Amino acid sequence: MELKVCEICKEEIVGGPYEKYGICPVCGDIIDDIVAKYLEMVAKKCSEGEFDEVTYDVILKYLDEIIDWVEYFEELDEYSSNKKYYERFKMVLDWLKEHKERFEEIVTEKFKKCEACGADFSKSCLQVEKHGDWVMVFCGSCGVLISKHYSPKLEL
Repeated sequence: MELKVCEICKEEIVGGPYEKYGICPVCGDIIDDIVAKYLEMVAKKCSEGEFDEVTYDVILKYLDEIIDWVEYFEELDEYSSNKKYYERFKMVLDWLKEHKERFEEIVTEKFKKCEACGADFSKSCLQVEKHGDWVMVFCGSCGVLISKHYSPKLEL
C-alpha cells in the first residue's frame, strides 16, 4: 500500500474529508476554518444586499492580514494564543495562496450550491449561526444545514 502524504504539511494522510484533495485531517480542519470564514463573509455581503462576489483572493488576503495582526500581538508578552494552531494556519494559508485553484475547487465542489434545493450560494443568501464552539451554515432558501465547523478558537 502506497503511503500518501499531505500536500501542505507532508505528514501522512489517514482519512479525512479532504483526503481526495491530498490534504490530511489536521490541515483539513484549518481549511474548514477558512471555508467557514469565507461562508460568513458571503452571508454578510448578502445580508447587506451586496451581491458582489467575495473572491477567493479577497478571503485569502483578509486572513493573511489577520494572521499578521495575530503574530504582531504574539510578540507582546501579555498576549498568548495557540501558537501551534496559528503556525499550521499560516502554513495552510500560504499553501492556499500558491494553490488558489485548490481552494476554488473545494469551495465549488462542496459549498457552491445547496444539495437539497439547488440554490446557488453566489445568488442566494446563506444563514450563519454560532452555537458555542460551532459555526453552522444553512441554506438561505430551504434552511438545510450546509456545513458545521467546530471552532473553539478566538475569532479570526
